[in-house]
Amino acid sequence: MTPEPPTIGHLKSHGLEGLFVTCANAACLNSKPFTFAALDLADDVQFPSIARRRRFVCTQCGGRMVNVMPEWRAHRAVGNGMQPLE
Repeated sequence: MTPEPPTIGHLKSHGLEGLFVTCANAACLNSKPFTFAALDLADDVQFPSIARRRRFVCTQCGGRMVNVMPEWRAHRAVGNGMQPLE
């Protein structure tokens, strides 16, 4: 049995606040961060479905094929010896 993909709410519960959208065109690879609040999607939306729901268009090449990735840069694993960001 395959586990369910994470939802936006699940990622938020781990301290994530957003994602990166990256153009899938190998000649472009333009990337832009978005906050979950800016996307205005419900917490029960499965993370992998965000690209289909929002239909992103690359601002650099106009491509519509994108990859979404959780924005882990600002995340700190509090409780594992890391201090929260302030």
